[in-house]
Amino acid sequence: MYLRHTFVAVAMAAITATPSLAQTPAAMPAAPANEVTVSIGWVGAKYPVPETYNLWHQSLLSGAVFGHYWNAHLKTEVAAAWVSRVNVDSFESAPIADGTAFFRNVYRFQETKASLAQIYQFGENAWVHPYVGVGLDVNYLRTSEERPAQVVSVFGSPGSPGGTPRSVPLAAISERDTAVRARPFVNGGFKLYASDNVFFKTEWKLGLGEGVQLAVWKIGFGVDF
Repeated sequence: MYLRHTFVAVAMAAITATPSLAQTPAAMPAAPANEVTVSIGWVGAKYPVPETYNLWHQSLLSGAVFGHYWNAHLKTEVAAAWVSRVNVDSFESAPIADGTAFFRNVYRFQETKASLAQIYQFGENAWVHPYVGVGLDVNYLRTSEERPAQVVSVFGSPGSPGGTPRSVPLAAISERDTAVRARPFVNGGFKLYASDNVFFKTEWKLGLGEGVQLAVWKIGFGVDF
């Protein structure tokens, strides 16, 4: 009798456990399909100023990024950014009829950027994701040149480099120009998750051309969905 009750108890336990063992394990949460990030940052960039000793100038950046994940690691990003105005005082020289004049010009640069990038993100189901990427910036640059009216010193004269400097008045000028230029870049950074779908992001970016033309550091806040 004891053996029979024991056998029945073991059989019932096995039957009860079988459905539990046959259940599918809980699925991992699906990787997000998209993300949106807003950010601010610092920009150091070269601008087309005639003076050669100070081509790098600093400004602030604000922007937004939309990203689409193709899988857990590959992502395409489309971004737009606005760069604060850069003011440059430039002291230049130019030949005139009476010799060489030295004068002051004021340049203002305002830039808007649209970007396309391909990102590779390391790690999966983690709170911190480092990433690297390559892409292309399309920059819309507005330039103004304002030369105030001024009295300048003219040194020398054609065929006579010496002599006493003379003062010559220069009239004011004002010119505007726009240009669109494309520049490849490399970037990298980290995504740090505060929750399952909310993250903070920090990124470094180098714009390339004839050497490094642009350096960006930015921080942002984003949401996966």
